[in-house]
Amino acid sequence: MPLAPGYAVENESLEVRYVAGSPPHLAVRAAYQLRNVGNAPLSSINVTLPNEKGTGRDNLKVAVEGREITLASAAATAPNEALGDTIDIPFNPPWPLKQRRNLVISYDLAGSKALGTPAFVGEQGFHFNAAGWLPEFHAPKVLLAHGGERPDGTQVHLFVPSGFLALCSGQSVGAKKQGGESEYRFRLRLADLDPFIVAGRYHEQRVQSAGEDVRFWTFDELSRDAMQHAAERVAATLAFYEATFGPRGKRRSPLWVVQAPEPAEAGLDAHSVVRTLPEVVFVAWPGFPQGLAEGDHLLPLDWLVADIWFQDLSRPRPPARLLADALSFYAVTRVAEAREGTAARQKAVSEMLRSYDSLSTQAVEKPLLSLSPEDHAQREIAGRKLDLFLFALEDSYGRENVRGGIKNMVQFLRGGDYGYDDFRAALESATRKDLAGFFRTWLDERGIPADFRARYDASAEKK
Repeated sequence: MPLAPGYAVENESLEVRYVAGSPPHLAVRAAYQLRNVGNAPLSSINVTLPNEKGTGRDNLKVAVEGREITLASAAATAPNEALGDTIDIPFNPPWPLKQRRNLVISYDLAGSKALGTPAFVGEQGFHFNAAGWLPEFHAPKVLLAHGGERPDGTQVHLFVPSGFLALCSGQSVGAKKQGGESEYRFRLRLADLDPFIVAGRYHEQRVQSAGEDVRFWTFDELSRDAMQHAAERVAATLAFYEATFGPRGKRRSPLWVVQAPEPAEAGLDAHSVVRTLPEVVFVAWPGFPQGLAEGDHLLPLDWLVADIWFQDLSRPRPPARLLADALSFYAVTRVAEAREGTAARQKAVSEMLRSYDSLSTQAVEKPLLSLSPEDHAQREIAGRKLDLFLFALEDSYGRENVRGGIKNMVQFLRGGDYGYDDFRAALESATRKDLAGFFRTWLDERGIPADFRARYDASAEKK
């Protein structure tokens, strides 16, 4: 017997169609079969839609049992665009117990032109990265209420112009062409992470190396030699990270290195990127992919592949974003050491220490956990210190303990988020030590401990 109001999403089917024009946009149609499985009729449910400003959402329509309904304004519930806009979908008369309702939500998405946003639509292609572009259902606002969870087996249909390649999270279940349009079909399971889509007028070049399948999607073809060299580097890095921090997914999948359809902005450095996902790295650097032929973009690709583990398999809560960056630095340094020898680790840590010292002459350091988003200079200092902190942990408690703690945190919290408490708990489990004092020294106090500084200052002087 249900103890509270609730409902189940029994079926979900998504259609996304690219509509050419000036500008182009995506037409999204999401169809659901819902069932009232609670202990009371429901007069409405709450659904969060893509943020109007951040995704260019327009032409919203909602229909219940084939009848279009009038909605109150879809206003953002919070100033953060990533949280979306929440609407109330009414049922008149109220939705009775045990009965089903068919619901269709449709809207257009024009995307955002700002680099780094999760939504872009252009003439060359489009991408919508992870959560935020699809409706998200919520349980009724009553104690013990339930509802809104995605079903296990969502159907996704992508309709794009012929000549486009398209990719979505989940399992590909076929494709067909009809007239001037191609349809790509995918099936999402509950084990899949938040759905993403990417499509465009790409050339695909595949390279098998070190047991990994690396696929480059670029708007211009590159020489086979350049692709082979870049793929070998990416595959070796990917294999190292999987051995060190655990697998990307339950099933082995290719890694796509995708040229972002946004025009590259002048002044971007080599670390600029739209987003990484467990299967996809989006690259928006000026000169990409031509720079692969000269090797200019190979080191930054090590960073982007590392972000898969620390930004996507599990995601940092906002206060822990600097920790995620530090974990990627740790991973990149470890793979450089595996490739070049122990001198690469000494060099990276010594250079980071000098960077910390240089930044510390320009601003007064503040304790990490007291930083606000407006503390830009202090956040730079804290970021360098966190980079060093991971190697201090390794020096004091052993490489395998630190590696094991990071791996356990990422894999245990797969699909969820993490913070400093989760990181400390994982390390304490691996080391079987109380690390409160060590964390306090590095995260709450100013400066670098003298023993650590002496170790890496000395190594720097020898170089």
